[in-house]
Amino acid sequence: MTYYHAVRFYDSSESIGRVVAAFLGAGFTRGEPGVVIATAEHRASVHAHLRSANFCVPELERSRRLLMLDAAVTLSAIIVNGTPDPVRFTSVAGALLDEVAETSHCQARVYDEMVDVLWKAHQQSSAVRLETLWSRLVATRECSLLCGHGPDGGDRPAQVLFAEHTHVVAENGVPHPVVRI
Repeated sequence: MTYYHAVRFYDSSESIGRVVAAFLGAGFTRGEPGVVIATAEHRASVHAHLRSANFCVPELERSRRLLMLDAAVTLSAIIVNGTPDPVRFTSVAGALLDEVAETSHCQARVYDEMVDVLWKAHQQSSAVRLETLWSRLVATRECSLLCGHGPDGGDRPAQVLFAEHTHVVAENGVPHPVVRI
């Protein structure tokens, strides 16, 4: 398995729920656990799409093969003086990855919206810092990370954020390598 740090730009809860469910579902069929760090609306959409794909979400959660966490709450656990703290981030995110890997004995697939939460709050430097922390963690834990960036009435995330990603995920949840020019 090739691990990656991917991005998906989305326009609605429906579309991101469908893409994340496909991303996680592909992992579940391979025995890979999943972690979702998202808003309540997006967690509900992912849940609905997994259910419609015949995954038993309550059983996945009971067995700890799927963890669904709130993005704002998780973000608050890693922020120190208004910016993501590397030690807290590694402690929190690393513990999540360890927990799901322990239950299934393989690496995880993670969907995260914390960077998007920071970006939409106009905390661009903190968003970039968190994206970099994720890149480092993905490299050391060999997990696959999908970041979601949605509409906020403003500009899409800057090229500096996009540069951290190795892949772009298509509508069907399949990652495609980023071509750098």
